[in-house]
Amino acid sequence: MAQVDGRPARKSTYLKPLTLLVRRCADRSLDDVRGAVVSLVGELRDLPGVTAPAASAESVLVAAAHRGTDCAKLAATIGREVTGRAHITGSTFLRTARFSPSLTAELALSTIRHSLHFGKVRVVYSLKAYSCQQEIFMGPSIARQYGNPDLGAFVELTSGKGVGHGKYDARRVNRARITPFGRIGGQPCRS
Repeated sequence: MAQVDGRPARKSTYLKPLTLLVRRCADRSLDDVRGAVVSLVGELRDLPGVTAPAASAESVLVAAAHRGTDCAKLAATIGREVTGRAHITGSTFLRTARFSPSLTAELALSTIRHSLHFGKVRVVYSLKAYSCQQEIFMGPSIARQYGNPDLGAFVELTSGKGVGHGKYDARRVNRARITPFGRIGGQPCRS
């Protein structure tokens, strides 16, 4: 897996998640678990912002898999969710994305960028708080969507039951709110 990513083979990044998957997946053979991971890697490879698709695939599968999970089916479900059109509702100025199964923060942000056709972006604000994670993306495509070059996409990720109902878990993001916002961040997490 580390070779796929072109990264050093760190136990905590590659071996530990693979070992957990072997314990949790219904088909516990290493070849079948590796096959599920590799199938998801193929889906993640072209997503914006995913720099280590094998590590990301293992991480999201570990977060979503429980004992007895069909990991090949789970990998296919996650693959369809991140590369297709995400479940995003609302208008241009207030959108809500829901992720089922939940995704890691990295994959949730990449899925939003892909689904909303943000194109080339830069992160001008980033914050991880107790109950959420926030990013502001700015770029030409986003400016055109909002009709204002000074506005970016303010993305607020939450997990579990949301803000005010527990600690944010970046491994299990299930909701995002996307609104226009300028360069200056600092908006508190909203419920």
